[in-house]
Amino acid sequence: MEQKQPHDAVGMPEEIQQFERERRARERRIREAEEEHAATLRREYEKAKTVDVIEDLHHDRSYRHYEDISDQHRRNKYLDHQTDVTIKTEAALVDNSLKMHGASVDGAIQWQRHNNHMAMGVNAAHVQRDIKMQRHAVDVTIGREAAQLNRSIAIQHHNDGMAMASQQRGAQLAHMRNEHRHVMQQRKDHGMLNQ
Repeated sequence: MEQKQPHDAVGMPEEIQQFERERRARERRIREAEEEHAATLRREYEKAKTVDVIEDLHHDRSYRHYEDISDQHRRNKYLDHQTDVTIKTEAALVDNSLKMHGASVDGAIQWQRHNNHMAMGVNAAHVQRDIKMQRHAVDVTIGREAAQLNRSIAIQHHNDGMAMASQQRGAQLAHMRNEHRHVMQQRKDHGMLNQ
């Protein structure tokens, strides 16, 4: 095995000195190449780590966005269900109230007519006035309940904040109001025809 000569060797033949210079130059080139290769590997490693971190952040943001959308969808679905239940409940209450008031009005009118036939001395004008007053009182009561129902539904619409269903709810409420006016008009017309 060839022994390495001292760096400051003196008196060596020129061929050996040239060989030593070339050998040291080769070793320096090899060392620089190895250092450059190691630096390249370090840069590639850091770049790969950065790409992985960016991809992880993007994945996390996408997942959180999907979860937020899913949560909002579930909340909207729940609010829609609650609103539908409230509207159906209010509609059932209004229908029952109208039926009860209608039966009460019919019973009162029939009872009044019976008394009119039994009491021959009662003035017909007074009887008509009493019937009109009773009808007016019933109309006022129904009007108050309808106004209270409108306020209740308006508050419900305000609280749930769901503007996407407001037009449908308004149409349902308008339909309920039209039905209410139609029923009351029929009852008024029916009462006036049977006097």
